[in-house]
Amino acid sequence: MTTILKYKLFFLKQNPYFDEGTLFELADELITEASLDRNFDQQFNTVPAELYNNYGYYLPDKGDGIAGFIPQDSVLECPAFAENVAPGECPVKITSMRLLNRADSLYDQNLNNIGIFDVHVEQTIHFQKIVVPLPAKFPNIQSIIVKNRLKNLEIEEYENPFLETINDCKAYCLHIGHIAPGFYEEEINLPKGKFIKLKFIKFFPEYFKEKYPFIVANPVAEKSGTFYINEIGFRPEDYLNKPLQQPKTNDATGFSAELLNLALELKTEWGENFQQPINERMLDKFPALTTDEIKELDKIAGEAESFIYTLAEQELDGKILESDIVSQARFKFPWINDNNLFRLKNIGMFYARK
Repeated sequence: MTTILKYKLFFLKQNPYFDEGTLFELADELITEASLDRNFDQQFNTVPAELYNNYGYYLPDKGDGIAGFIPQDSVLECPAFAENVAPGECPVKITSMRLLNRADSLYDQNLNNIGIFDVHVEQTIHFQKIVVPLPAKFPNIQSIIVKNRLKNLEIEEYENPFLETINDCKAYCLHIGHIAPGFYEEEINLPKGKFIKLKFIKFFPEYFKEKYPFIVANPVAEKSGTFYINEIGFRPEDYLNKPLQQPKTNDATGFSAELLNLALELKTEWGENFQQPINERMLDKFPALTTDEIKELDKIAGEAESFIYTLAEQELDGKILESDIVSQARFKFPWINDNNLFRLKNIGMFYARK
């Protein structure tokens, strides 16, 4: 019976290949490091014995086009989430490109195969494509095949693809804005058994790394279900239905972080309560609150909301980075939790781009 592989999201801890906090989808299957060697299951092999006891996960690309191994203790599971990501927000790295020949196994040893094309990535917030400039009199491209290297799955195929003209030269452009983050391989098939093999990684947006420290402090085993990336680890019902023993604190606002975040949550709620007064909903959770206290909570929440939206407009204008929205909002409103912060950051960026 064939085992059907499942896949999960993992943050990488410290490792020799990628920045700590990089997020990847990997096969949820523990393997031994020895299994990456072609001789691991042969009777006579040179695989070090200790590699058979090293368990971890298969990494389709180490950033150089070659598959690798990530130890089990070098990953941190990320809960599943739903998030719309603009194509231009997903960085792409071309990790390898070679001109090969199916009839000649030694063809790829020709050093001229490396860097013979000025391949690069072009992207905006609306599109993303890999541009392969072609030399004059280059053979006609017969077909293009794009594969998901992790799942060994063919996802795109084009016969006699259309060429674009860039700087008065022909170029093939592979549009990948619609492709999800992951590990990929493109085959550009040419006459006489020759083909170009181009490997690339499409990463999750940089701001996803902002969640890594929180997942470190709150392992996924303690949670369940599907989350939005800006709500990982935070379920509103966890505190909306929980009585607060001390609604007042000695901080600058005079209110607890729980009360402030609840007010902000209700004030920025979408749906039937969009832009509706929070008084009744606050009293439903905390009947002891006075009218003046709710009025003050509403005022503070409005200031936080307005400040984050202003930062989002500054980000669109290029005055600050996207990550600055988070750091500056935290500095001004240290009580704000990740659930509200990342949700309002995304809403603010959405409004700014409308």
